[in-house]
Amino acid sequence: MRASSAGLAAPILAAVRQGARRIVVFLGGTVTMDGGTGLLASLGAQILDADGKPLAGSGADLNRIHFVDLAPARRALAGVELVAAADVLSPLFGPDGAAHVFGPQKGATPAAVELLDDGLRRLAPLLGAGSAAGGGAAGGLGAALLALGAELVPGAALVRRLTRFDERLATADLCLTAEGKVDAGTDAGKTVAAVVSACADAAVPCVVLGGTVTPEADRLYERGATAVLPIGAGPRDLDTALRHAADDLTRTAYAVCRLATAQLRRQDARV
Repeated sequence: MRASSAGLAAPILAAVRQGARRIVVFLGGTVTMDGGTGLLASLGAQILDADGKPLAGSGADLNRIHFVDLAPARRALAGVELVAAADVLSPLFGPDGAAHVFGPQKGATPAAVELLDDGLRRLAPLLGAGSAAGGGAAGGLGAALLALGAELVPGAALVRRLTRFDERLATADLCLTAEGKVDAGTDAGKTVAAVVSACADAAVPCVVLGGTVTPEADRLYERGATAVLPIGAGPRDLDTALRHAADDLTRTAYAVCRLATAQLRRQDARV
């Protein structure tokens, strides 16, 4: 309820001061559920309660918002092409919206989820972008950026293009990709799923590594994954797992590459 997206304004404004004319904001991994109001207020937008008092923007403020003037924020970004990259299509509010889908992941209680969803529903017409697919990304930052004129694009496809992934894949013998938790969400448009699909199209073996791998991760086999593997050496608490994550990832990746190398050598010997 107290978390705010205000901090995102600083790098955006710094980029504008440095002369940036195209800014890409990658949405995801936030703990905020403020509908992007913290960002908007920090960019200069007027967000007022019923008494005309300014609100800084937080989840708790959502049900107090009475008036929003985006003009100052839009002037701050004048001449800048704004792109929002998101891997989810959730709307701002509703059963499939930000609060219900992502609120519990961020620590919201059932009661808080209802309050946040009511607040986001109240915010939607004030932004004029509340019903758009992807508006619920990153706790509603998607809707806020759309209200500022941003173009919303699929994040996975953009990452592939920016990294020249398909070009590099053309000469690859093996691809490794990884995520902290490989679960049902991984197969729902995230970059890992896009990597697996690209590898399947290019007939390149693809191994998915995860800090945690749930049974739902088996869906990636249908997409074309060669293997989906956890990196942990055994049962351990979260703090211990995080401390050893780099070593575990290195060790598991090394083992996978040894297996792949052995297979390639066997094929070469047959030739």
